[in-house]
Amino acid sequence: MENEPNPLVRRAIGGALKKLRDEPTREHVSTVIRRLRPPPTDNERTQFIAENLASLQWPLEKEAIVELRRQLQEIDPIYFGLYMEWLRRKPSIERALLNPKKVYSDFE
Repeated sequence: MENEPNPLVRRAIGGALKKLRDEPTREHVSTVIRRLRPPPTDNERTQFIAENLASLQWPLEKEAIVELRRQLQEIDPIYFGLYMEWLRRKPSIERALLNPKKVYSDFE
């Protein structure tokens, strides 16, 4: 790594070495909590739907969730893509929040 002249390649090598050594990359808990929020939007209707979706529980309210997602896709397809990608990542974000190897708090 020290002999590599390209800084981007050095950084990639360093990241790979961290993974090989299983060194955790930790983030502040507030950063992780911020990622638990749905993507931001300026569109009030889109925001209203996203907030309503957040209050529903799958599979209990499956029909309502499916309908709101359909409306979201119809109103704002770009945001819908961002929302669904966020939703796909959300469980791993929630798990990271509970893992002291992934997050640190103000008390450390």
